[in-house]
Amino acid sequence: MHPNPTDDLWYNFGFCACRDEREERRLGGLYAKLVSGDKIWKDYEMSLGGKITGPPDTPAANFEEFWEAYRDGNLVALMDNYGLSQDRTQFPQLESFLREPAGAPRPHVWGLRRYFEFEGVHVDVPAHVSTAAHAYGISSDLSIRERMQMISFYKQLWQTLDWNPMEMEEARQKGTLVEYAQSYLQNIEQDVVRRLEKLKLPQENVSGSITGPFRIVGTWIWDRVDWR
Repeated sequence: MHPNPTDDLWYNFGFCACRDEREERRLGGLYAKLVSGDKIWKDYEMSLGGKITGPPDTPAANFEEFWEAYRDGNLVALMDNYGLSQDRTQFPQLESFLREPAGAPRPHVWGLRRYFEFEGVHVDVPAHVSTAAHAYGISSDLSIRERMQMISFYKQLWQTLDWNPMEMEEARQKGTLVEYAQSYLQNIEQDVVRRLEKLKLPQENVSGSITGPFRIVGTWIWDRVDWR
């Protein structure tokens, strides 16, 4: 249970900080536990004809608590307050992403991650995603072959990282992305290297802000829980 990657909610709630789709589904489960406790799982068991015994429903965040935590960049603290710290720490990059207030600019590396999800999808790419891709050398003046070449390179690099994308972001800001990539990958295509070399000029470090907090009302999470 998680939003479509082309939906702003996928980005806003930190699914871009997951390693893969399997981890995204687990993060969706974490949000479900936060806003409904174990009620959603009990309801599922009952729908299958099972009998539920044991303690009452575990505490869960109400709408106002969740709203304010999202708005103020305190979702991680809210998870911890409801006893979900162990679940939450299974997502190493989640805290650094969620600590920013809703709509705040984010490091370009997260926009780049979302850019991958628009490959082959016939929808408009959000401005912050295009800006992030451009910051990483995927500009609008590239041919289709060149663009696919760059995307393939970044996907390969992404899979080889010791899961700290912020190190790649730091290398981009410092103008050392070539050296950083070569420390992980061998035989990088020279066309890619030349484009990365152009990024050695001083770089901006954040993407522009996107959808504000009001976007969440009546959407993904609220459509999937029975609020008490």
